[in-house]
Amino acid sequence: MWRTGLMPLAIALLVASTAVADANMIGPRRLLDLTRAYRYIDQGDELVAASKLEDADKAYAKAAELAPGNLEIQFWHAVLLVTAKQVDQALPIFKQVFADNNAWRMLVPRLVPSGLLPDDKEVLATILAQ
Repeated sequence: MWRTGLMPLAIALLVASTAVADANMIGPRRLLDLTRAYRYIDQGDELVAASKLEDADKAYAKAAELAPGNLEIQFWHAVLLVTAKQVDQALPIFKQVFADNNAWRMLVPRLVPSGLLPDDKEVLATILAQ
């Protein structure tokens, strides 16, 4: 996966707690949808690695549709859109994710050294201003 090993422990715990909260609030049908959503995320990651960003965007969008309240899926979809130079489409997603849980904001600058976000101060400032 293109983002394996990049999340610091605090973010990993945040994601895990979100997933547990999702699992506790949902029934078997929703849990199945969540499982399917993560399969689309895995597919999207593979497509990103193959530089098939348009197809990856579709996979992430399907994942977000299956798990509409999942901030992790929304966040990584927004990152993909920035990678695909679709910053304007990513900004409302970042805004919603940050509004729901501001802890995701601290991950943004940490993605630059790995190349998952561009080393572009203007783009980063625009994302963080959401």
